[in-house]
Amino acid sequence: GIYAFYFMEMCFNLFSKSDGAEDDHGHSHLPSLDKMELHSGMKNGKTTSRSELYEVQSNADSESPKISTASSRSLIFMVLLGDALHNFADGLAIGAAFTESASVGIATTITVFCHELPHELGDYAILVSSGLSRGRALLFNFLSSLTAFIGLYIGISVSTDDTVRQWIFAITAGLFLYIALADMMPHLTKVKGPHGKRLLMIICNNIGIFVGVLILVLLSLFESKIKV
Repeated sequence: GIYAFYFMEMCFNLFSKSDGAEDDHGHSHLPSLDKMELHSGMKNGKTTSRSELYEVQSNADSESPKISTASSRSLIFMVLLGDALHNFADGLAIGAAFTESASVGIATTITVFCHELPHELGDYAILVSSGLSRGRALLFNFLSSLTAFIGLYIGISVSTDDTVRQWIFAITAGLFLYIALADMMPHLTKVKGPHGKRLLMIICNNIGIFVGVLILVLLSLFESKIKV
């Protein structure tokens, strides 16, 4: 499971990024400081007290609108495709979990919700920064999430067989481990900013971890009393 999702993400990165492309998907309509020059005016032989910033237009930026449009379309397609496959796997896991027991199903649902919320917000931000309007980005994000219901139906249907259910659990475990190790752990260990901000982030991260562990412990202790 870990290798499968690693390989899938590497393929998405290969086809969605060109050579020399930056990892940061954030775009701004304001001129960036690295494309600005400081201009101090001269008036009557004296320097004026006002300094001006003006944008430096590069030939590369002005000559490649078609390339950037094609790159944006490719990025949008890969984001939506990856999101659809990801949501399908989540639905498959939830369906298989509820066929096992109510507590396993609830625990899996909580886990999926906790990692899908920031994931979907991140996809929405990428779609908007790639040129889609906010309404279309929400619509496409919603349509790609509908594959979770397809996965849920298939998971419930095929998980009557114990062997199939165990395979689904193995793949799901690999998915969650990969997300935790490859996506979440680097953000938890690389906190930037002043000392106070870093301390606050460390405290919040640990609170989130302990809350997650507490939820799983409570579900395991009161498993027999949960009825759905």
